[in-house]
Amino acid sequence: SLLQQALIVASVALVVAAAPAADSKLPKDFKRCKKHDPKINECLKDAIQNAIVSLKKGVPALGVLTIDPLRVTHLLIDQGTGPVSIKLDFNDLDIHGLGSTRVDRVKADWDKYTIELDVTVLEPVILDGQYKVNGKVLILPIQGNGHNNLTLENVKAKILILGKSMKKNGQEH
Repeated sequence: SLLQQALIVASVALVVAAAPAADSKLPKDFKRCKKHDPKINECLKDAIQNAIVSLKKGVPALGVLTIDPLRVTHLLIDQGTGPVSIKLDFNDLDIHGLGSTRVDRVKADWDKYTIELDVTVLEPVILDGQYKVNGKVLILPIQGNGHNNLTLENVKAKILILGKSMKKNGQEH
């Protein structure tokens, strides 16, 4: 969904708080976690939650812009070719409310290079921008364009971040 894609963008930025390779570039107030900490999931949960607070207004030292509102210049949702299909194209989208995200659960699996997050957005999420839609439900066409202002309440999301190993200076990261 649109919100899941937006939350993934925000979450990737947030997980930087736990990235050992980025450690030296992080602001001093960002919490750091040790990969082999027996309570790594709790540490990551706290680190990501603290990062949300910092990222809400942006982190100029890292060149990170604000996440509330999160500016998305283009977002395309293209689902299905059967009886229900939709192509929804958003442009110049401002997403408000992501700064109120609460991290409910984090589970890191370093062997699989994955981090799972369960999050709740405590304030309404407002998506404001331009849209074009083209699709159908059974035989009914859906077409339109213009300004959109969507308000989503009680937003909960499960996010899965997939990583991969990389070699740098002969070491695997």
